[in-house]
Amino acid sequence: MHVLTLFLSAGKSLTWWDSEGLLSREILLYLELLRRDTFDRIQIFTYDAADRALVAQRAAGDPLFGRIDLIAPTSGRGGAAWSILGVMRHRAAIARSRVLKTNQISGAWAAILARLLTGRPLVLRMGYVLSRRFTLNGQRLKASLAALVERFGIACATRVIVTSREAADHFARKGMGQGRVRLLPTYVDTGIFAAKTDYDFDGPAIAVGRMRPQKNLPELLRGCANAGVALTLVGKGEQEGELRALADTLPVPVTFIRSIDNADLAALMARHCLFILPSLHEGLPKVLIEAMATGLVCIGTPIPGITDLIEDGVTGYLTDGFDADAIARAIGRARSERSGGIGGAARARIEQAFGLGVYADAEAAIYAELA
Repeated sequence: MHVLTLFLSAGKSLTWWDSEGLLSREILLYLELLRRDTFDRIQIFTYDAADRALVAQRAAGDPLFGRIDLIAPTSGRGGAAWSILGVMRHRAAIARSRVLKTNQISGAWAAILARLLTGRPLVLRMGYVLSRRFTLNGQRLKASLAALVERFGIACATRVIVTSREAADHFARKGMGQGRVRLLPTYVDTGIFAAKTDYDFDGPAIAVGRMRPQKNLPELLRGCANAGVALTLVGKGEQEGELRALADTLPVPVTFIRSIDNADLAALMARHCLFILPSLHEGLPKVLIEAMATGLVCIGTPIPGITDLIEDGVTGYLTDGFDADAIARAIGRARSERSGGIGGAARARIEQAFGLGVYADAEAAIYAELA
């Protein structure tokens, strides 16, 4: 029997994904791999016993969930100790896997331990370089610890999946994972995120993401105010109070939506025209891929990850800086050109390179290499 064991990020669970509106997005690939019979079953190492009830509930409506097994704490939520003790306790079940896979670098030590204990092939997947993210956020100790996990994980891994050219180049410069690194940009369900056909350039813009400093959201709010554009802001996080207070001082309305399911997000995006991602740094931003798949006219800052997706003036618009004035200028450019064709070109770009089928083919090919 072919079994994939997926290790979730430290402390995370299917229940957490569900509470954040991410479950339908994150589980989609694994349901597709089951549908294709790439694997007979998928075993998920998770940190919350509540996942058992969630999977049972979903299995009643979708038989593919009935092919998902869980390695979870007996009760409650597991912490750091579970990432070690859980692997040791369930070593026999993990050893029956054809392949082990990480979801991100965070928590990857559980998969690394499983690899050492069982000898099963390990696919180390990371959506971004965690050590670099911590460095850019000024978190030096966390950056050093993440770099250790990355280095040891890559040394142990059979294959390494990165989602951006920047990440691939980062590890190549360090001589890490030579011959084993695969660049697989992420995927989107282009059926859920369907192409829009009508464009109201005078309506509100939309932005989606965690409310944390790297997302540069205070400058976004000020930029929208400078451009005279209302904003729908989807997300939550440590800066929420600050952003709500700022919004109260601005001359344009800002609508806050704290959490939304992925399918509902698709419908919400389709009711907008402009999507803005003003981040200071990113991996390969999935939310931008979703916005482009919907055919929104997208505006982003000129950073790796965003420039992997947006060709200025072709599939979107790049700002000429990171402050409110730069964001306002890009909004003004999009509104003056009023080109729905930009959104159509963005949609075509995503269909060609980021569809679920394209991604599932590429990942299945990696597993075939390990057979």
